[in-house]
This record gives sequence, structure tokens and C-alpha cells, in this order.
Amino acid sequence: MDRRTQAERRAASRTALIEAAAALFGERGYAGTTLRDIGERAGVSSGLVAYHFGSKEALFEAVMESIREVVTETASRSGVPELRGLARLQGSLAVYLRGYIRPPTVERPEPGGSLGRTVFVAMAEAISATPELRRVVAANDAVFRSQIADALRQAIDDGDVEVDATIDLDTEAVVVVGMARGIALQHLVSPAEVDIEAALAAVLAMIERRYRTDAEPDGSR
Repeated sequence: MDRRTQAERRAASRTALIEAAAALFGERGYAGTTLRDIGERAGVSSGLVAYHFGSKEALFEAVMESIREVVTETASRSGVPELRGLARLQGSLAVYLRGYIRPPTVERPEPGGSLGRTVFVAMAEAISATPELRRVVAANDAVFRSQIADALRQAIDDGDVEVDATIDLDTEAVVVVGMARGIALQHLVSPAEVDIEAALAAVLAMIERRYRTDAEPDGSR
């Protein structure tokens, strides 16, 4: 007998739909996934999608928000929020990239693996077959870039880095996110050929050389 309250059952079905949609969007793409597919994968009626979200597009937005929450939770467990400046930037990149080494499970929902695939599939569709996704995908990228720019601003405020007064931190964030996304995408395509740890070490050394005031030419301090 199900002893959960009605509110608990609603919350559980909503979570199941988000998890099913995230997996299916990554496997089949947004356009190739129907509400019936999502309901069947979640083990609930497809009518519950409309009940909880109103539309597939709104469900997609909930999926992207859920992925950001997983990333935030993983970063928190890794102690990233307690860091500042460059340490925070580097910690965030480490969490992001290492999440692609081990696919997520229900017991350990890391931000890489199939969840990362969902993001990249959505990005591809947003500029091709399904342009209506562009707003949500762009907003997700904007959050990532703002976190990078904020970490760099912290580093400057703390006197931890030496940056030319004319530097555009928002552009710096575009470059850093571009490196992280590029490594992750290459790993998804060719996991046996792209060593995440080696690539991460190279990125962290590049950040040290570019920003750290007391860094040696090889990135050490």
C-alpha cells in the first residue's frame, strides 16, 4: 500500500518525468521524443506531463534547471562554494569536467555522462532543427558564463590576479566556458581518446599562467 501523501506522490511523478525526459532528450533529441515516450519511460500517464508542466517545452526548461541543480549540488559537496577567486574558478571547472568521467546514477547524480549529453544534444538542436529551444539553452550558458566571470571578479577584488584594466571579463568567461565545453564534447564523442584529467590539468595550468600574479612560466607558484 502506498502510504505517501498526495503531495509526495505528485512530487515523485514530477521528478520521474524530469529524469525520463532528460534521458530521452539525450538519447533521441528533443524533436524525436514524444510526451508518450516520456510517460512510458517514467512509468506514469503521459497526461501527467501536461498536468505538471503544461507543454514539452516547459518540461525541457525544467530538465535544464534540474541539471543546473545537480551541478550546484555536486560543486557544494566538493567544497567549491567555500572557495574564492581563481580557486573557485578552477574548482568549478574540475567538478564540471570530472563529471564526464563517471556517468550519473540515481544514487550518485553527477553532472556529466548522460546529463551532459542532454545539454549538448539540446545545443545542437537549438541551432538546427528546434530553434525554439534556443532561449532556454542560451539562458543555461549565460548562467555558466556568469559564474566564471564572477569568480574572476572575486580574484581581482582579492588582489589574487593581475589583469589588464581593459580586459572584458565577460569575454574571458566565453573563452573559459568554450574550453570546458569543447573538452567535454570531445570526450562524449571519443571517450577512449580524450583524457579528461590530462585536459583538466592543462586548462588549470593555462589559467594560472594567464591570471595568477605570482605564477611561474610553467604555471607553478
